[in-house]
Amino acid sequence: MRRWACALLFVTLAGLPLHAQTSAPERRTIAVSVLDKDGKAVHGLTAENFRGEFRGQPVRILSAAEDSSPRRIAIVVDNSASMRPHSSRVWTLVGELLIELGSSYEVAVYSLNEEAVRLISFTQGSDARRRMFNQLKLAPARGATPLYDRLVHVSREFGMASFGDAICLITDGYDTTSRTTPDELEVLFARTSLRLLVLRFPDTSGAAIFLVSRSRRRLHTGDFGAVVFDYIGGADDLQRKRSILNDVLGWAYRVELELSRPSDKPRKWKLEVVGADGKKLKDVDVAYPRLLVPLSEKK
Repeated sequence: MRRWACALLFVTLAGLPLHAQTSAPERRTIAVSVLDKDGKAVHGLTAENFRGEFRGQPVRILSAAEDSSPRRIAIVVDNSASMRPHSSRVWTLVGELLIELGSSYEVAVYSLNEEAVRLISFTQGSDARRRMFNQLKLAPARGATPLYDRLVHVSREFGMASFGDAICLITDGYDTTSRTTPDELEVLFARTSLRLLVLRFPDTSGAAIFLVSRSRRRLHTGDFGAVVFDYIGGADDLQRKRSILNDVLGWAYRVELELSRPSDKPRKWKLEVVGADGKKLKDVDVAYPRLLVPLSEKK
């Protein structure tokens, strides 16, 4: 009788989907940016300061440590006609970032409009990058930029991403022509583990901004868990943004987490920062991949 019972149990389990047969936890490591209301990095957090939830279950935070290890950064400039009023400020900012970003980082520069043009390949060393930038003949801002489509192109050229690798997009956020949808782009970033930072200049055409959600705040986390800075205006604001971009691009928390239920398809999850009392911290922005894809889909 016991043999028949065991056989019946085996047959029953064999007919279930794999995720129903096992509840083995799944571990991941993600890059998380934590910024205060002024856009400055929040330091000194530990695993106890992070709280997550996935598929109705708490996420176990195994560790959290600050990380500024060498990484690759692609500076991507929207060079469409609507960005023409900002061109001088934008390219000055790009030149300064190329010099200021750590010499151990590999930095590339792309210009976007109808096509994505790589102006500088991934290069280490601020002196080498400065020489290459000074030799560039920058094309005038013109045409339209399908931002989603061009970001797909840049991410593919990026190849396999390492921890903390990022795309820094400078744009007014205007996109009405892409074939790629926002949802498809979000899945792509989740699969590649690339971080997205956006410096958004005002759209002088008066058109709606589609790339990232609107906000009255000067800093917010938009779609795909991007860090978004709004350029308010003036040399002082641009200098402050340059300093913040440099800090955020070169620094992030390395958070190791454990899911009690693996991700069987791309799914949303929640991560927040809490104080010693367990309450969510106010005036803190947390940028992290909002979508968890199955590990088999990671690139």
